Amino acid sequence: MAGTIRTINNLNDIEKVLNSFFSSVDVFLKIKNGNLKIRYLGYIQQKVIIQVPYLKNMSEEILIFARKNGNTVYLHLRYIEKQGEDDFLLTPVKMQIIYAERIETRTSLSDGKQKSILFVDNVISDFIIENQLALAVKTVDRIKNFIHDEIEKSYERKKIYFMNEGLSDPRLKYFYENRSPYVVEDFTADGKRSDNKFYEYFISNIYSKDYNLINRKNLISEVAAPVFFKRKIPIGYIQVNHTKQLDVRTVKIVEKLALSAEEIFNKQKVFNTQTEKLLVTDISKNGLSIAFKERQFIRLFKENSYVVLSLLMPDNLRIDMLVIVKNITLLDNKVIKVGCQIKDIEEYSRKIFEHYLEE
Repeated sequence: MAGTIRTINNLNDIEKVLNSFFSSVDVFLKIKNGNLKIRYLGYIQQKVIIQVPYLKNMSEEILIFARKNGNTVYLHLRYIEKQGEDDFLLTPVKMQIIYAERIETRTSLSDGKQKSILFVDNVISDFIIENQLALAVKTVDRIKNFIHDEIEKSYERKKIYFMNEGLSDPRLKYFYENRSPYVVEDFTADGKRSDNKFYEYFISNIYSKDYNLINRKNLISEVAAPVFFKRKIPIGYIQVNHTKQLDVRTVKIVEKLALSAEEIFNKQKVFNTQTEKLLVTDISKNGLSIAFKERQFIRLFKENSYVVLSLLMPDNLRIDMLVIVKNITLLDNKVIKVGCQIKDIEEYSRKIFEHYLEE
């Protein structure tokens, strides 16, 4: 049943799940910046009572959830009133049970086993990079001018784009998921090849949203290459279009310029990472959790943000990795826990990492 969803609207059925599920596991309230651990106190006369520390005002509608045996139960509630200092009375609206299992078990680093304590540092998120780019106007302009000068007479249309201009850009979205440059040699010729799935994607998701390109019918080809931060997060891209077919030779030229842009950013020290060490509480081949009490570090993370960090391993080894923040939870001891999915590690570093886990 992995991945299936069951919706419950009947209050009697909701009561059965609450009594068998929420009373025996940790329960969390979904809030703007993550998840807040709360206490489920009971279900009386078709009303739910919860205890929420550190919360002054309750929204009109909230979502609480709990996990048990691979299942996640979400309960949508409507606020009625506050009772006492931390207790709230709510009425259930609907319940959803998602049957999904994590396919691996994470190793706890705080349960007394002989694993070394791990930390991360050099933490930076994509939204922080976006803000720092917006502040580095002169450097960004110099890079754009440098690239324009290099290819000014070679192609009809040139575009250098960075994430501070907007994360909704379709090419930037593409490079978040597909990290390699691409070439569309000829819009018309490629359209005749029914097996060209990228061409179909390009026309539907990129070309169709680029009105400037659509209106210039003489342009028939495109090459684009991402500009990275530490070869991990795509922070922008270089795009060229031409009236003649482009091929892999142009890909090499544009990719080299993208690498040059990355080097200039590094030399100018545009991006400042968080250098203080943060504790890793559990870890697996595909994920890790970071915990801290200092509220100042919460600014480094948002759910679904891309984060580059360095994992500090035994024997002074350091592994750079790209992770995606999946959840942020405020525990009842005021510890903030950030759960991350590992998205990218260089092959050599991955072997060291997996060897550590298997020891």
